[in-house]
Amino acid sequence: MWRSFRKAAIFSAVVISFGMGLDLVFHFIGAHWASEVFVENILTGLLAGWAGFTFMEDRRHRMEQRMEALAYLNHHIRNALTAIELSKYAPDDDQRFHIIEDASRRIELTIRKISEQEHVSIDYTNTIIP
Repeated sequence: MWRSFRKAAIFSAVVISFGMGLDLVFHFIGAHWASEVFVENILTGLLAGWAGFTFMEDRRHRMEQRMEALAYLNHHIRNALTAIELSKYAPDDDQRFHIIEDASRRIELTIRKISEQEHVSIDYTNTIIP
């Protein structure tokens, strides 16, 4: 929330400064008030539109990255869980254990990769290893 507030405050300060700067420029060149208001509103609107576009593009890009990460998670974890589920049909316990161990390793690697992309650390100190 504070990050959004800071961005909004900075954006407001930029727009206010831009508008005041245009006022000073038009005052010094002695422009007619109607043309001053017209041009100033157009330029300020263009600045605000550019900032809004930039914000929305950044948001869209982050959303696409998250959707790709979810698709990656879904694909790899679903495949590993399917292998675990079908391991009951393995002919012997050693093969079943190998299938489950491999699937568990793939799930852990997938979660680790996604957590590194999202800059989240995973603490394995409290895990129980048989």
